[in-house]
Amino acid sequence: MTMTTTAAQFADLLRHQAETLAELIAIGEQQQAAIDSGRMTELISILSAKQPVLEQLEQTRQKLHQARIDVKIASFWPDEAFRQRCQTLRDAATEGFQTLLRIEGECERSMGQARDAIRDRLQALEGGQAAASAYQSHSITPPTSQLDLSSLG
Repeated sequence: MTMTTTAAQFADLLRHQAETLAELIAIGEQQQAAIDSGRMTELISILSAKQPVLEQLEQTRQKLHQARIDVKIASFWPDEAFRQRCQTLRDAATEGFQTLLRIEGECERSMGQARDAIRDRLQALEGGQAAASAYQSHSITPPTSQLDLSSLG
């Protein structure tokens, strides 16, 4: 059986995955800060920069997935210490994914809260405008009725 991935290549993929996750976590923190401070233009820029990094992560994940059969073969590993180092990288990646998911969840909640706050402000504004219009329509002096006194005298 020919192995498609070497142990060294697998370790490189794991390192690349860890670096990419760290970059995404940093981007996620920037994203949260932009949301919290209402800097939507900056948020759009951050999300735009995030997309290619997500694509890199997906490509690395696919390559790691392709190697899943190879890593199960005992002869794949040069020695137990190397296998353990790779396992440590895999464990760190699991933690990185959990951190990333937590940050994304927080960003999603914050965006929902910001959306709700904007909706509430718009409704209050619309309600205020409706009240002002109603007040204005009642405060306009109605046309005075003219009393025709010409017949009296």
